[in-house]
Amino acid sequence: CVDMAAKVPRAFVLLSIAIHWFTGSSAINIKQLQAAVKSGNIHNVKLGAGGLKAVIQGTSEKKVEEDPFPIQSDDIEVPDELLRVPNDNLLPFDSFGPPGSAACLDLVLVLDVSCSILLSTRENARDFAANLVSNLVGTPGADIRVGLMLFSHGTQGIFYLDEELDGEELADTIRNTDVDGECKSHLHTALKHLNETFFVAERGDRDNGKYPNVAVIFTDGRTAQFKYNDETLKEAINVKKAGIEINIVATPHRKGLSDTGEFEALPSEPYVDHFFKIENEDDEERIFQTLTSRFSCTGPADQTVCADIVFSFDISCSLDAANVSAAVTIAQEISRNLALDPVKGSRISGFSYSRDVIDSFGFSSGEPDGNPERVIEMLSELKVTRDSQAECRTRTDIAFNKTISDLANDRDDKTYRDVAIFFGDGMTSPLNKRPNTIKAAKEIRDNDGVVIWIVLTSNRGLAKINDGIDNEIKKVVSDSPLTDEKLIFFHDDPFVSQKILGVLDQAAGCIL
Repeated sequence: CVDMAAKVPRAFVLLSIAIHWFTGSSAINIKQLQAAVKSGNIHNVKLGAGGLKAVIQGTSEKKVEEDPFPIQSDDIEVPDELLRVPNDNLLPFDSFGPPGSAACLDLVLVLDVSCSILLSTRENARDFAANLVSNLVGTPGADIRVGLMLFSHGTQGIFYLDEELDGEELADTIRNTDVDGECKSHLHTALKHLNETFFVAERGDRDNGKYPNVAVIFTDGRTAQFKYNDETLKEAINVKKAGIEINIVATPHRKGLSDTGEFEALPSEPYVDHFFKIENEDDEERIFQTLTSRFSCTGPADQTVCADIVFSFDISCSLDAANVSAAVTIAQEISRNLALDPVKGSRISGFSYSRDVIDSFGFSSGEPDGNPERVIEMLSELKVTRDSQAECRTRTDIAFNKTISDLANDRDDKTYRDVAIFFGDGMTSPLNKRPNTIKAAKEIRDNDGVVIWIVLTSNRGLAKINDGIDNEIKKVVSDSPLTDEKLIFFHDDPFVSQKILGVLDQAAGCIL
């Protein structure tokens, strides 16, 4: 039986499941049922041997428990419409700190060491976990306690949150841990022990308000025996209700079998920030950036930004339309997370350019009520498409002069700092105009303004990409207020908006 919250009418679900099981029909409203699974509104779920995916996809199968590597009829791709990755790219970041900053949390790593995962993969997972701990704990100012649990048929606590080891000692202990396990994968038991044995004061768990509880679970997403699938779901719900965040790092099954729906049901929301794959080269860095941003010791930006910001978009033919579109999205993300106000807050303007300025809008604080959606709409309506081949020229020198002109008519620079954020490849064309670009950028910096560049990858090849970065972008941007690094970012960095918001917080905080 299924008992759900009011969002999914109980009678509807019971009737739909009854129709499904007794008639073999797939008419059950899958989206409503899965929404309940995601939100944790299911208090009691009885599943057959097909596991969570049998419910999500409406499949069933004959129970198999003895073969540790059975071929299941539910080992199929989950339809795209059932994935929990949000479609809205404009995620709110105002509760985040800068990615890579010192983090404060209590962290428990959970490694699936069952024989359904190749030993080499288990060792990779172990090393991934060790590297993560080394990076997190090794960040100056971090305040992190770490625990480590292994599970297969049972669980084994290697060390708990009260272990008094430094970062490298913790990492070395993890790297030297034996990851040989039995041929069962009792994730339900691991989740229960996570809640009842690891995140407890007696084992070193601290005040959750200051040190949130976070679990990173390495698993192939296949609880075995399959009769325990429903227990896995229920224990995951209990863990989340206890305030423990669940991150999943997917480790491939030794025969390439897909998970039984656990990858969709277990991670905390938003899914995109809590689900990772060990095969993805960038995910080791991505989880580090995500955790340090979400659990930054300094918390969210602690002051309102008072800046006059000009966004400049290069739309010349050396840039693909998809990159220009990504640039607009980044500008929208930044705008959405700023307090817009003509007195105590920021104002934003923007323009597009190629051989000349193409389109623009003047400074706005989201009048009349400071609503950033009004600025986001202006950015959406800004013309960022080319009309002719003549627009293959990139007059970045003209763009900088336009920026200087706009900033000359803004608010008092001593109170409201000038910020120029450029999107482009750094290839002023013709090249004999490049010195003018560099000179104009210096004028902004000399007047205590800040120049930030977000690189849009040129479609002209590696030589042009490097030329733009080395010979133009590096010569026009400001230095970071936190480090000696240049304020250069890349459009395909998933944390670029958060990083720039962190820079603005440090460089242009309100002094009113």
